[in-house]
Amino acid sequence: MSSRLPEFIDPWHFAEIGKEISGHAKLSGFTRLTEVLVDTAGEAEFELRFRKGEKRRVHITGYVRAGLSLECQRCLEPVRIPVATELDVVVVEGYEEAGLLGDEFEPLLAGDKRIRLNEVIEDELLLALPQVPMHRQGECAASLDNTGWSPEQLDEEQAEKKPNPFAVLADLKSKQN
Repeated sequence: MSSRLPEFIDPWHFAEIGKEISGHAKLSGFTRLTEVLVDTAGEAEFELRFRKGEKRRVHITGYVRAGLSLECQRCLEPVRIPVATELDVVVVEGYEEAGLLGDEFEPLLAGDKRIRLNEVIEDELLLALPQVPMHRQGECAASLDNTGWSPEQLDEEQAEKKPNPFAVLADLKSKQN
């Protein structure tokens, strides 16, 4: 196993020798990911295994894990979200080959017969991001106001106080019968 992450690799060569790469990569090195992070400190842990599969296709399996600092969508404060994803892709040379794979395989396009491992790891982290990052219920500053009521409870209470605008229609309907 190797801990140093090469910039470009030949996935066909790595699969031929059964190469395994594991280690850590700094979050600050992922340019697209840093755009959504509140804090770029920390590292992603990864393990990638290369092997030849059916029809001599290159399969890359493994995992990527990281603790990401995102903005809570309730209180807009930083929240640490653990992200873990399993990786299982098939390396292809073009879009036509990717179309032939079928739905059971996830294609990974290798331009010039090489791939950037940094981009593979970053793509997996981006795909694993939650749609709406939030603190857990009870941990978020916005989940309780200074009265101790949650926003959901306040909404329910206000809804009970408002008259139903369709009550007039219900009265008219009952008068017609």
